[in-house]
Amino acid sequence: MISYHFESKSELIMVTLMALIDHHDRFVDERTEPTEDRAALLQSFLRAEISYLATHPRHGRALAEIATHAGNEDGSPMFELVAHDLRLGRLTRQLTQGQREGRFADFDAEIMARTIQHALEGLAQQLADDPNLDLQHYADEIIRLFTRATGAV
Repeated sequence: MISYHFESKSELIMVTLMALIDHHDRFVDERTEPTEDRAALLQSFLRAEISYLATHPRHGRALAEIATHAGNEDGSPMFELVAHDLRLGRLTRQLTQGQREGRFADFDAEIMARTIQHALEGLAQQLADDPNLDLQHYADEIIRLFTRATGAV
């Protein structure tokens, strides 16, 4: 039945991926405190991301699995363009803006955004392995780590 709605497996996976990203982004956007303070915004964003993983672990795992394994019919990674444009691009722009405003130290914003994303993907895997993980402690540590790493003032 699914095959009637999609022309290929890649199209089905892309539609699934986009639905997962949309669900994720709405959740995170609703829980990220709007503020002009880039350091506070980063901290709120990290808490919202971790909250998403805590409340939607299967969604987080599905995103991670598709990111790791899905490819286009030509063999190119499907997730890379979507991840860069929709997810990493936004975080990179926020970090860059924080640097321009003097709220963050000098660092490569894209590498920092990727590092943040990898830390969150690692948490999704860790939650799958240990559902009793102390997420409050994890969130506090991740926030302290990236506050120091960004040189947030």
